[in-house]
Amino acid sequence: MTRLALAATLCLAALPALADTPRVTLRITFDPAAAKALADMGEMVTVSSHFYGFPKAGATMKPDEMGMITLGIEDITIHPADATLEAGGLLMSAPLDQVEEPLVNVNVYSARFVNENNLLDCNLLPEESLAKLTGPQDIICKLLP
Repeated sequence: MTRLALAATLCLAALPALADTPRVTLRITFDPAAAKALADMGEMVTVSSHFYGFPKAGATMKPDEMGMITLGIEDITIHPADATLEAGGLLMSAPLDQVEEPLVNVNVYSARFVNENNLLDCNLLPEESLAKLTGPQDIICKLLP
């Protein structure tokens, strides 16, 4: 088998796992003042998605002090412009069998490359089951007062 054929076979073998991996689509929008202010100063934006769940009966992983098993944290850095992105790719290798259901909490804030303070006021995507999130989840950002 050639290297190319082997690579193609491995990629095709991963397709069912990719299709079954829960994900969340995030639609990030900025009010014009926030987008302009951050762009003018060269600041970027971090979209942080924390994936976790309550342990299943018989789970072998130890929960944290909040009683949760962390499945992973995905930080995506974007320019301050409206964007739609998908989070949850890391769940393809996460121990989903250890939790009752995967939950997600999303927080969006300025990346602090230029300014040490967060400059954005974005609505949070509160703790929610990935199974219950259908369609894009809207997160709207404006400048902090």
